[in-house]
Amino acid sequence: MGVTGTVTHDLQGLEARLRLHPKELLAADLRTKNRTAASTRTEAVRRLRPEFGSLKAGTIRRQIKLVRATPGTPRAILEFSAKRFRLFGNYGGSQTKTGVRIGRLPWRIEALDGDVVPPQALAHAFIQRGRMSGVPNVWIRTGTKRYSITALLASSLASAFKVGGLGAGLVSFGRSRYRVVFAQEMKFRVSKRLSRGD
Repeated sequence: MGVTGTVTHDLQGLEARLRLHPKELLAADLRTKNRTAASTRTEAVRRLRPEFGSLKAGTIRRQIKLVRATPGTPRAILEFSAKRFRLFGNYGGSQTKTGVRIGRLPWRIEALDGDVVPPQALAHAFIQRGRMSGVPNVWIRTGTKRYSITALLASSLASAFKVGGLGAGLVSFGRSRYRVVFAQEMKFRVSKRLSRGD
């Protein structure tokens, strides 16, 4: 899920005032967008960590793809993955006599079909390797049949992005950051010209 924000700016006015060539303005704009997107991704990790309990910052960061702006596609995009997180491994996980104990709980636990599962269900959960994948995960029994079980997963970044105003907050952060970084880029380019005596 990509999120883009529109930032209005007076490039023609800047060109007239600072006597920068269009090529310099484009380079400044692209660099600003890429720097802003990188800063916004770092801010997204900071804001998402409390929602995902004991999930590591690096794990969250790897699930936010940064598509850099280029001359051909002059916009930078952050894409928040819809992939859900396994509880076992990402959250520790140990089998006890009273179910499964994991680290700090994520904001939402889901079954494989996407249904929300209350944290109390962990008291009836167990750790087992998947029959097809061989990967261990946390499971609960959903019926009386032998294999009527479902894995428990932490919700995705894309889902968390949509709730609680997190997405709007990050877009606002990105727009504010863009203005700051663009001013820095302009100052750098003007000072470079002055030092060359242009």
